[in-house]
Amino acid sequence: MLLRQTLCAQLPLFLQFPIFGENDMKNAGKKFEQLWKQSAEKQDLFILRLNDSDMSFNPNKELRSRFTLKSPADFIMFYNGHLFMLEMKSTHSKSISFQREPDDGGMIKLHQISSLSNTGLHEDVESRFVINFRHEDDGEPYSEDTYFWPIEAFNDYFVSNDRKSAKPIDIVQHGGIIVKQEQKRKLYDYDVKKMLEDIIKEKGCD
Repeated sequence: MLLRQTLCAQLPLFLQFPIFGENDMKNAGKKFEQLWKQSAEKQDLFILRLNDSDMSFNPNKELRSRFTLKSPADFIMFYNGHLFMLEMKSTHSKSISFQREPDDGGMIKLHQISSLSNTGLHEDVESRFVINFRHEDDGEPYSEDTYFWPIEAFNDYFVSNDRKSAKPIDIVQHGGIIVKQEQKRKLYDYDVKKMLEDIIKEKGCD
């Protein structure tokens, strides 16, 4: 652990590897990201977590927030000649919310939409949201569904209506793909490699 911390300290802030602890695991979003990363690593895939830099050295909280350096995505993955930029979201709501204006309170932020849209313009770069819906209420057994949503398809949905959220059915009807996953109690393994293979095959680039 000491060696890892030393190496991390020598990297730029937005390239540092996060060290997940017990407190992080209590956060559903962080847990989802960790499980995704673990699934990718078990399938021998390259995956790198990017962190935001929040100017933590500055005692002024307002300045820290205003000048935060936003990472272009949560994860970078590389497989079979293709670079994948992934923004991860996990919600217990029945829909995923997003911003249309800077003051909106959506889970998907405008800067994240812009970042994925820009990186997705490059050849052999696939920019996608990975959206995890956690079903935790109504007395039903705990379950999850996870979707890969290409930024191009998200943008088509964004401009086709004035909604500020999308349900799973909206995602599927607008180019999203459900991720194959295996439940182990309340934890999941994600078939990340199969997902990437299908995307590359669909593009006709294998």
